[in-house]
Amino acid sequence: MGNMFANASRPFYQSVSMMYLECIGLSEYENFARRHFENSGRKIGQGVVADIYDRFDGVTWYVQKMLNMLYGITPERGECRAEMLPEALGNILDSYKYTYQEILFRLPERQKELLIAISKEGAARAVTSGEFVQKYSLPSPSSVQAALKGLLEKDFVTHEQGVYRIYDKFFGIWLNKNY
Repeated sequence: MGNMFANASRPFYQSVSMMYLECIGLSEYENFARRHFENSGRKIGQGVVADIYDRFDGVTWYVQKMLNMLYGITPERGECRAEMLPEALGNILDSYKYTYQEILFRLPERQKELLIAISKEGAARAVTSGEFVQKYSLPSPSSVQAALKGLLEKDFVTHEQGVYRIYDKFFGIWLNKNY
């Protein structure tokens, strides 16, 4: 998203003042979740919010999505426990299943192969190296380079400090479960 404002070839280049927002702190999420669960007669177990926060690097959208799903599957007067996390995540992934399948169907084969390889790696480095290419049975470093360019342009992959990651964390998890 930032590229839209920071890249000279984009139409909104320098049209805004860039501002970095830190993640909301874990204790804020814990208080938020506890308050909302308690207001409806539910409880949230110790460590549940921390597990979600850690899994999704404190990114608000993912934390909120997981908490919302957990709230929905926690019965009234019930307690949300850590054992419910896989069910909540599974429900979310199921809700996006057809979207993710369609994305893969529309991707060129080389981009699809590389996307799956990056998802398996989690935090992929040196994706054009012989070792990476061989590990994931990719055709060649040059084809990886071309596929990578396409994935970056489509914002399926991010590149920060030499590390490639799947932009959509749920999509990355779904890829790992299905490929």
